[in-house]
Amino acid sequence: MEDHVARQRHPDSGGGIVHDLIDQINDRLAAYVQQIRNASARDIGAAVVRLERQNEALKVMMDSIVRTLSPNQHDAYVRTVKATLQKLGPLFETGNGKLQ
Repeated sequence: MEDHVARQRHPDSGGGIVHDLIDQINDRLAAYVQQIRNASARDIGAAVVRLERQNEALKVMMDSIVRTLSPNQHDAYVRTVKATLQKLGPLFETGNGKLQ
């Protein structure tokens, strides 16, 4: 009990209300930083999903345009796109080695 009272009277020795307050503030700040990190990760993940969906929509639109405007050239278009994606390689891989 005497040690506790002594620490309360002398915050420089590792105790006291100020020391306890600093610990509480540090804990709350750490929790807040973690909350921000989690929210940022969710936001980035959602943005990636939106971009992937938009990319798929663009692919479908481009394919439709080629089929409509130049139906005889569609096979050549498909070969050109595949060759281009192969040359660009890792930029268009999903992580499992498959093209997007």
